[in-house]
Amino acid sequence: MPINNTMKVWGSKVRKLSGFTAIAAATAALASVAIGPAAFASPSAVNDSTGCSTGVLPSALEGVPASFHSGLALGTWVWHTPSGYSIRDTHPQNRQDVAFSGVVQSATPIVATGVRLEKDDLFAVTSSVVNHHTLYTLNFTFENGGYTDGIDFTSSCASSITFKFRADGALIAPARVLMGASAVPAATNAFTAGRAL
Repeated sequence: MPINNTMKVWGSKVRKLSGFTAIAAATAALASVAIGPAAFASPSAVNDSTGCSTGVLPSALEGVPASFHSGLALGTWVWHTPSGYSIRDTHPQNRQDVAFSGVVQSATPIVATGVRLEKDDLFAVTSSVVNHHTLYTLNFTFENGGYTDGIDFTSSCASSITFKFRADGALIAPARVLMGASAVPAATNAFTAGRAL
């Protein structure tokens, strides 16, 4: 299966290659970082808002925030739609770059796509075994100049997903982590979004 986009992975690029060649090249370039075939697939078309046996996500996380746009006060925005999750970082355009970073963890495979990333913006999906269970981790770092950097990802029907966000190395205040259509502030940073039956 061909790769349509260049994927940046912590200092290495996986160029436009096909199928197993891309996976082998990524594995060789990353050495100790494990990336499964799911990292190269297109995001799932499954509606994981309503069609999951693991339940539904908190309503506060659902929907694209109408008030979101580039140049807003420093913050991270996170939301979920039927096609997956979105994370966007913002800060005013009248100050120097801010280094945003984050970690997302899930028990189901994560498939990620960068949104409006520049050459120094990086992300990687890794997996590890913890207590006989596979844990998938998405790490990202974006140098934001006042516009919008972000990432879209799926983790199909995960029973819970944990998020943690930083700006210039410090945890972002929970009041600046805004969720869902109503831009609800997070209670804490880090937080876990769990599904309920």
